[in-house]
Amino acid sequence: MTPGVPSSPAAGGVVGLRRGACRSLPALVFILAAPALGSDSTPAAAGPMETAAETDVAAAIARGLAWIERHPATLQDGGLIDIVDEGVAFLVLRNLSRRLGDRSRFAVALRARLTALEQLPAFEAWVYAPHKTLIDHYHLVLTAHLMQFAGQPSAFQPIIVQQAQRALLATPRASPTVRLTIAAFLDYLHEAPAARVDGLLASSLVAQVARAGLPALPLPAQGTEDAWSMTTLLLSALVHEVIALTDFGRRPPSPWLAERRAALRPSLVDAVHWARAERNLDLACELVMTARFLGAPLHAELHGLKDELIASQQPDGDWGASPTTSWAGPCRPASVSTTRAALTGSPGWHGYSTSSRIVRSISG
Repeated sequence: MTPGVPSSPAAGGVVGLRRGACRSLPALVFILAAPALGSDSTPAAAGPMETAAETDVAAAIARGLAWIERHPATLQDGGLIDIVDEGVAFLVLRNLSRRLGDRSRFAVALRARLTALEQLPAFEAWVYAPHKTLIDHYHLVLTAHLMQFAGQPSAFQPIIVQQAQRALLATPRASPTVRLTIAAFLDYLHEAPAARVDGLLASSLVAQVARAGLPALPLPAQGTEDAWSMTTLLLSALVHEVIALTDFGRRPPSPWLAERRAALRPSLVDAVHWARAERNLDLACELVMTARFLGAPLHAELHGLKDELIASQQPDGDWGASPTTSWAGPCRPASVSTTRAALTGSPGWHGYSTSSRIVRSISG
């Protein structure tokens, strides 16, 4: 299953819902948010080994945030989609932070990032571009949702919504994942989607995997490139459906989703093991967070992945390029995979505060 098709030039030439190798902020979202990812309860007091582990995590976080501060997404370095992705990362950080001060700082960072985005002529050109793919509409509706959540609805929201509604009506046989995610974000904007979420659930990947499980995952180093790509796209689509249906973890799973949680969990465990075996840490982190948003945290997988992420971090704070998906066009050398890797599970989250320098760097 292919979540999307090439986007318009205004969007930076993205392929599918995945950002591939060009990401950095969502890698730090996982290592920073470990208590929230791995548990639904308050952690017990840390012993000596846990304290040492927290020191390693804190150092990884500091290096990752420093990399982001030096490499904020811009039109020239990452493009519009990467800027939107950084907004998503700040939203997730804001949602998962347990300290009010941290939540407030990430909310400020999110507003600053989105204000700068809406003021870009390139963003307005993207909104009014005459020929857009369904993936373009997905990202634009997502952006409108982020702006509304941040308390500053986009001046372009009416045209974004109108175009997305028309696209849903015109593409009844397009990717179920893309249609479902667009409809979900329209719902959050209090706009009745042209294709109702309830009507799209039956054809969703979540429904298929809950009913029949995942198809056989290609063995490491033995599958063909096509099999590897299709598996990666399928798992990415599953991630995006859950993320949209839970609004990045802000909303508890609906009764429909909760009924399928137990059936989905074994597939998520298998998928995390497969992604780690393929050295696709970016995807592995996304799958761990997906399980958390479902209310089924993967404790053992989170612990092992956190250690692997810390060990694989580069000296400058980056995690290198993710092998997930690549495309022609502007690309940050190691982007949100840096953040996504960094953020998978931090016991040191309680002691973390966002520096004012980070907020200034992302606000331009």
